[in-house]
This record gives sequence, structure tokens and C-alpha cells, in this order.
Amino acid sequence: MLTLFNALYWLFFAVSDGSMVVLGTLPPNFPKDSIAGNCFLFLIMASVNFNAWVGAGSPKPDFGKMKPGGPLATPLMVMMFNLLGFGVGCAFFTEHFVDQFNPGLLSKFNPGARGAIILMVGNAGKMMLFNILVSIDRFPNPSTHCFISQLVTVVHTSRYTRR
Repeated sequence: MLTLFNALYWLFFAVSDGSMVVLGTLPPNFPKDSIAGNCFLFLIMASVNFNAWVGAGSPKPDFGKMKPGGPLATPLMVMMFNLLGFGVGCAFFTEHFVDQFNPGLLSKFNPGARGAIILMVGNAGKMMLFNILVSIDRFPNPSTHCFISQLVTVVHTSRYTRR
């Protein structure tokens, strides 16, 4: 299932960033060619993950089992809930969220730099939300082969959401 989620993740960012190139809504002085190149790489990553999912027999998500359990369920749910607040704030209320922690910071930058900051913080918020979705499917299950690396990823991500 992780490969399906990864494919959707890469496809989402290819469409999200690609639409800014097509619609011309990139921040001023932002390199269109670089974003288009990134979108191409994102589509390759989505294709690789989708092919891996198909090669694994195309397992369907079992939404009934998408609830954390085990001894680490409570602390991980608390960390994911904490991350949810930052993810939603960064993804959907980017300017207000940045201004909440650093009042007036964005107004100090020229429009190109300001737009780039908003784009990157917004994409970071979207990544946080995707990480929560993947974590709900995968955590906490010590029987999974990569439990420790998943645990480190969630803990590491949550470290950077604290003030």
C-alpha cells in the first residue's frame, strides 16, 4: 500500500506544481523550466511507485485497519495531531501561518522571494498532511519491516513543527 500512497503523493505534486507552470501563477522570477523539470521527475517517481504497486498485486487499502494500535499508538497519534495543525496551517493558510510566528517577516521580502517562501511553506504543509495519511495506514505496527525507519521519520518531522 505504501507504493500506492507514494504514487499518489508524487502525482499530486506533479499536478499541483505543474498547474502553476501551465496557468502562469508561479511567483515572479521563479524558473519555469526548473519547476517543469521537477514535475517531470515527480511523474517518473509516481510511475515507478505505481508500477511497484501493480507488481505487488495491486493490494487495495483496508480502511477498517487504518487505525493505530499497539503500545506506541497514543504518542504517535498525539504527534500526528500536532503535525496536522502545522500541516493545515502551512498548506491552506500559509501567509497567516508564517505571520503568526514571525510577524511582518513576509513584508520584508521582494515579491519574488515572498512568493517562493509561500510556495515552499505551502508545499511543506501538503507534505505534512500526506505524511499523516501514510502514517495512519502504517503506524504503529511493529511487525512491519520498516517500523523503526517510519518511527524515526514521524519523530524527526514533528521536531521541526515545534516553535
